[in-house]
Amino acid sequence: MVNWRGGSAVGAWVLGGVLASCSVDGRSVGTLENAGAGGLAAQGDQGGASGSSGSSGSSGSSGSSAGSGGAPQASGGTTSDAGTSEPVDSDCGGAGEACCEASPRCEAGLGCDLASVTCSPCAAFRGVGILDGFTSSTVQGISADGRFVVGQNESGAGTTMAFRSEWASAEGPVALGVLLGGVSSSAIAVSRDGFAVVGVSESAAGERGFRWTGSMVDLGVWNAGDTGSRAADVSADGNVVLLTSDGSDGSQLAFRWQLGGGKDPIIGMEEARGLSADGQISLGNGASGPVYAAPDLQVLSPLSGDAVAFARAISSDGSVAVGVSGSCGCRGVRWQGGVQEETVGLFRALGTNLDGSVVGGDAVDTSCSGGKAAIWTPNLGKRAVACGLLPAQVIPNGWSLSIVTAVSDDGRVIAGEGINPSLATEGWVAVLGPDCSL
Repeated sequence: MVNWRGGSAVGAWVLGGVLASCSVDGRSVGTLENAGAGGLAAQGDQGGASGSSGSSGSSGSSGSSAGSGGAPQASGGTTSDAGTSEPVDSDCGGAGEACCEASPRCEAGLGCDLASVTCSPCAAFRGVGILDGFTSSTVQGISADGRFVVGQNESGAGTTMAFRSEWASAEGPVALGVLLGGVSSSAIAVSRDGFAVVGVSESAAGERGFRWTGSMVDLGVWNAGDTGSRAADVSADGNVVLLTSDGSDGSQLAFRWQLGGGKDPIIGMEEARGLSADGQISLGNGASGPVYAAPDLQVLSPLSGDAVAFARAISSDGSVAVGVSGSCGCRGVRWQGGVQEETVGLFRALGTNLDGSVVGGDAVDTSCSGGKAAIWTPNLGKRAVACGLLPAQVIPNGWSLSIVTAVSDDGRVIAGEGINPSLATEGWVAVLGPDCSL
């Protein structure tokens, strides 16, 4: 096992198999209700959670209506993968403690509220650690259920190593290795339950997109003469991967790789960026700007006054895309139903949740002393993670949170990059919820 230097942990955790409860003086706080992913938008800075998606971790997403000419709706349902397990809904019904202990959400830094028989989110924060022999780490993706994050560690010499971390466990980040003949790799995205990880690795033949399910598999290139490929995203079940293939003439083409089903080109999409949970809706960039395909290619417009825009991520249900607008990439943008909207206060919009109601990125202003990492919601706008979104005492002293790069399906677990107390770049994970230590 690769050794690692762990980050500080504050809040409710599951470590060594012990489930931490979330209560104040014997009374439960902040119960999690099935009110839809948009419920996070109404959450106060330190108040109880007002609801989040009960479908977090669901393999298929029912999607939302796109409207005429709008973003496509997800078709719902996916084939299952041998590595997946049935998710446990956050509403435990009458099953009591056994249900809460079995719930993936309770294992991801959430306490079990036996009074209402639901999982209760306690505000929590943790650095993901840095593998021995490396000097920094960054998080680039999170599983839909919030349990796993993936990214890369980097050495002083520039060598990188892909990792996967079940961050609420005591194990720490796990190095995923490299393809044969390579020395560097980077993990970009992870399936719903952490079973499959995709990214890019050096190999004897050059850079190649990979799929890892215990070992790393080269996903190849589109044309035999292409110089390299990179995996950008993976479906909830881990069976569909979206990649970019680099032509020898400098051209690019996005394509979908399917387990046991070959490859499909996405004509008009050059740089692959995001894939819906069911693997049917693709997001990327083309010669004409941001594009999505489901199945017809449609162009996404930049914000008013800007000539260009760039897509960065897609919601799990495929109804919302996010990215940046302007040649400087200095305004976050959200596309839904064919309409673009500025995520006011975000410099970049880089990640989003199940239905696009929570957007992660970095703030334009520098007013928060704890860093520019921020989320945006339609109701409350931009909020800095370190200034009110998380209780002040939850983030250890010395951390500066730079950016939010990934958001779980229910919008309550976010991950990103920051500067740790040792002044090294380190990935981090936070659970949004009330302060249960009061």
